[in-house]
Amino acid sequence: MTSPTEGAARATNTNMNTKAVTGPGTADHLNRRREMYLMYEDLARAHMRQRQAEAARHRQVARVLAARRWQRRAEHASRRARHALALATLES
Repeated sequence: MTSPTEGAARATNTNMNTKAVTGPGTADHLNRRREMYLMYEDLARAHMRQRQAEAARHRQVARVLAARRWQRRAEHASRRARHALALATLES
């Protein structure tokens, strides 16, 4: 049978050992794993935001280029119409 002082010493020793342990499965280890996971998750989100912004820029450029093409076509059609009108007035 153990004496009360040995039991108290053993309990103190056990408490000290659990606080010093930082191996796999401990709260510190799990917190570090979670923090690393969250860090990579944040990095992935940042990359997605960057890709979405780049895609939005590409769409905007495509819209501007299409608008310029339509403007050139409209200007060309206007010139053809004026030319046709001028020819029609000269012939009549």
